[in-house]
Amino acid sequence: MVKDDATKKSCVCTQRLTDMLRAAQPAKKSSLMKVTCAHCGKVFQTDSKREYCFDCEEKMRRQR
Repeated sequence: MVKDDATKKSCVCTQRLTDMLRAAQPAKKSSLMKVTCAHCGKVFQTDSKREYCFDCEEKMRRQR
């Protein structure tokens, strides 16, 4: 039975090289940004442009 390349186990010497290359890659930048709520002043993180925190946004929706 022959295994394909994706399931083959690598030897110790190539595994060490693979680990070192993976560690040398730059860290990915997070898409989250810190935002301060315009209503209550709470600082929260989001990945979209918002003026209000999730709690204040929900309160405003209920008032309508």
